[in-house]
Amino acid sequence: MVTLAMDRVGARLRAPCTESLQTIVQQGPPVDWNDIAGLEMAKVTLKEEVLWPILRPDMFSSLGPAPRCVLLFGPRGSGRTLLGRCLASQLGAPFLQLSGSTLATKWLAEGEKIIRASFVVARCRQPSVLFISEVDMLLSAHLSEESPINRLKGELLAQLDSLVIGSGEDGGSQVLVVCSTSRPQDMEDGLRRYFSRRVLVPLPDTAARHQIVSQLLAQSQHKYCLSEEEVALLVQRTEGFSGLDLARLCQEALVGLVFCKFQASISQKEIDTYTEWNKMFGCSQAAALCWREAQRRPTQAHEFSQAGFRSIMRPSLMRPLAVYK
Repeated sequence: MVTLAMDRVGARLRAPCTESLQTIVQQGPPVDWNDIAGLEMAKVTLKEEVLWPILRPDMFSSLGPAPRCVLLFGPRGSGRTLLGRCLASQLGAPFLQLSGSTLATKWLAEGEKIIRASFVVARCRQPSVLFISEVDMLLSAHLSEESPINRLKGELLAQLDSLVIGSGEDGGSQVLVVCSTSRPQDMEDGLRRYFSRRVLVPLPDTAARHQIVSQLLAQSQHKYCLSEEEVALLVQRTEGFSGLDLARLCQEALVGLVFCKFQASISQKEIDTYTEWNKMFGCSQAAALCWREAQRRPTQAHEFSQAGFRSIMRPSLMRPLAVYK
């Protein structure tokens, strides 16, 4: 039904880019909070300050309208998309996804129509979740006046205005826009007001890395024969890795690439940037404190030899695993 609605919107707006309209609607199995490793502070914030006010507006009416637009920020590969999918699953809502980088490059010519069509479909299918990744590409403070991306920026802000500033007459009271970025510092300062909740999504801690590694290895039909001590050693040596880093490490090791070295893709400088931005503009000081303490690690980036990984991976033939996003 959602795809049919997209087709009708595309025809009405005369958008020739049928491919883009079809890829906006994301299909997949439902995601539960327990499916997401770690991120306890982010999950609690989204549950209590975003999800519950939407599900039970009668109980939260004294606190004002439910949030319409949320910003998830943090390192690449830390699970922001999974959180967006989980919100959609908990709301029983369709999950619509746009990519800021794709809109600013591949779909630049039709970007305005695609953004407009996406919001139309989100309103038609509410409750709905519209997820916009790499939103900093559209809301960057470094755009020149001549940049064609300004057209997309103007359209997106107009749509957000109708949700954030509107009082419900626009028919979008159950549309949740979740924007995601790994570069929040690049966004124009004045546009932070659109995001009533700005939630840090940090790197996985020890327990979360253990869960991610266990899930990745369990996805294969092979028996890995890893002892608990070997798993603990692997988790210890991957401190500072994102969920995506762990997935790539497992993939490469499982298919037999022995002579590679992996190190955390997120530098300490980037972690410090997220810490400071969260301290100034995030949802709470408590979140900033938890992030700062959880992410303390040696300044020397950890390197993990894949040969060392394979020394405890006993099967000789293994297949790639799904990438953690």
